[in-house]
Amino acid sequence: MKSTFLLFLFLNMSLLISCNKNSKNGMDSSGKTNHDSSLEQSISKDHLDSLNIEVKKAFAQLRPQSIRPAEGYIKYDYLIPAGFYKQMWDWDGFYIGAHLMSIGKPEYLKYWVLNFASSADEEGYVPGCITTKGPRPLFGKFAMKPFIGQGTYLASEKLNDYSWITPDVYTQIKSIIKYRENISLDSTYGLFYWDDAMSSGGDNNVVLTNDKNQPGAI
Repeated sequence: MKSTFLLFLFLNMSLLISCNKNSKNGMDSSGKTNHDSSLEQSISKDHLDSLNIEVKKAFAQLRPQSIRPAEGYIKYDYLIPAGFYKQMWDWDGFYIGAHLMSIGKPEYLKYWVLNFASSADEEGYVPGCITTKGPRPLFGKFAMKPFIGQGTYLASEKLNDYSWITPDVYTQIKSIIKYRENISLDSTYGLFYWDDAMSSGGDNNVVLTNDKNQPGAI
């Protein structure tokens, strides 16, 4: 949240500085001199550098809170957004794992794959949320996002090790991909689609709804 706030603050300050300068000079953007443009770019860079430092500090504080030890049903260490809850979500874990991979900790993306792959049922269905007590189905069969192939490849490349993808794990990954093809591939257009708002991330948008009785439902 702090990182998001800082980003919005930076954007608003940059906009205010730009508007204030235009007002004082009586010029619009097309009438700025080279000197004005250079000065504004210098100010923006200073703000950006300062913001970058603050964001890195915030990430350093949040990072340890996002890693939880294996517990109960979840057999490998897992990732959650800033430690706000104990359940493991699909693309939250994927993106956090990708970040950790970028700073030399690819094992967490590997754990993400193994935790979800081991939860596949006989159809290849895995819910987008796994708790310490087991898979947590939502909205009927709300399936995990289609990132398991990417996660497997990226983790293996960074680890320089594919041996952890045993025949059983490979079969589970294939079944998850097949399930996604069965439920979300439009046969007419050959394109994939989201099942509902939860799948697309639109559940975070307050103007959208999954309630089929509402005219704005998606």
